[in-house]
Amino acid sequence: MQNIINDIKNRFQTTDHVQQRDNLAYVTVKKELALSLVKHLKEMEGFAHLVLLTAVDWIEEGEFQLTYLLNHPNKKFDIGV
Repeated sequence: MQNIINDIKNRFQTTDHVQQRDNLAYVTVKKELALSLVKHLKEMEGFAHLVLLTAVDWIEEGEFQLTYLLNHPNKKFDIGV
């Protein structure tokens, strides 16, 4: 799975990467690249299942964060964007 993470880092200019477990990683990208990355993971890497889409807001700062959690059913790996 590390090769997919490295490819994502190079293609989508990730700003953060956290390997939470052997089968779960999170990457952070600029909002302009998020949907392109999700599409790439689905169409090119086989992450066919959207497990969840969630949001966290910081009302005082006028900001919010979206997190897409995708699953690769064959490799039993989840990645959050």
